[in-house]
Amino acid sequence: MTGTIAGTVVYELQVAAHAAGWFHEITLIDTPAHPLLPGFLMALGALVGDSVKSFFKRRVDIAPGESWLFFDQLDFFLGASLFVWTVQPLPLLPWVGALPIVFVSDVAVCILAYRAGLKDAWI
Repeated sequence: MTGTIAGTVVYELQVAAHAAGWFHEITLIDTPAHPLLPGFLMALGALVGDSVKSFFKRRVDIAPGESWLFFDQLDFFLGASLFVWTVQPLPLLPWVGALPIVFVSDVAVCILAYRAGLKDAWI
């Protein structure tokens, strides 16, 4: 619940920044008539994507906290995309282009968290 609320608030901040003239060149989603809905769906979808990945991770006997390369890095992005796609179609080419950016960014954050002592493994 908290993750969904936080994600919706962050989305609203992004909508406000966009309305102020920022980020127009990199925007994938136009501000819809009901701006809260895509933010809520993205946040909920990210959490559901992570939960679905965790379910399957346990089915293939991968322990909690153990890495499952690619799935651990993209689960939230795929879940958020699928949920928001129901109300706001995403342009395919930029969406596909975002996949490697999301993957590399997630790995980089994991490495930084590991070096800072916040994680037990680098990925």
